[in-house]
Amino acid sequence: VVDLVMLGYSVDSAALSHLAAVCSGQSSSVHLKKIDLGRCSMNGEPEAKPIASIVASAHLTSLILDGNIGFGNLGLSAFAAALPEECTSMTRFSVADCRLEPGCAVALGQLVHKLPKLDELHLEYNSLRNSDVEVLLEELSSHHLQHLHLSKNQLDDGALDSLRRFLSARRPLFLSVCRSLFCSFGQAGAVPPCYIYIHSNRMSEAVLDGIAHQRLCSNDRVYD
Repeated sequence: VVDLVMLGYSVDSAALSHLAAVCSGQSSSVHLKKIDLGRCSMNGEPEAKPIASIVASAHLTSLILDGNIGFGNLGLSAFAAALPEECTSMTRFSVADCRLEPGCAVALGQLVHKLPKLDELHLEYNSLRNSDVEVLLEELSSHHLQHLHLSKNQLDDGALDSLRRFLSARRPLFLSVCRSLFCSFGQAGAVPPCYIYIHSNRMSEAVLDGIAHQRLCSNDRVYD
């Protein structure tokens, strides 16, 4: 087994605990690496601990929890707390449309810290605010994550301050302000760039136009 897709099925903590037990005792012929638990009607905190156990015991590379609107901040916090330190297998984690709300920044920071090899973090279709993103970007300044999806949240013009501070960490940044436009900021070098997707938030048209066509640093570039 390589991928397990349970999209749309109702999954409770008992089922997840059973799967965690199976994963912890899996034979060499069984390799479960990717799990999609999207829209599985999970309520968050009760399911968080067995999901973290599955991640650790199966050495998952990808976990998708999209559309579990009952997951929320409590589920994310419980999941981050239950993850072991230095969970190095995970490269993709997605909690799009999970009703994450303002105040989840601490859990996001803890999550990123415990997943040092994470390449993709999907947070679209939630209600994150500028303050949440600011804390997350501070954690990412020393992390190698390459794709951060923040589209369809509640970010306004003030989020640019966080992005400017992120640039001060001397990490190249590709900023997506719409589906087909990337703006490049910062010097390319040994540190991999980070692609941040922010379209369809609450930023004003004037600010988005400024990102695309005015200088935020001395060597900005625009890619179509």
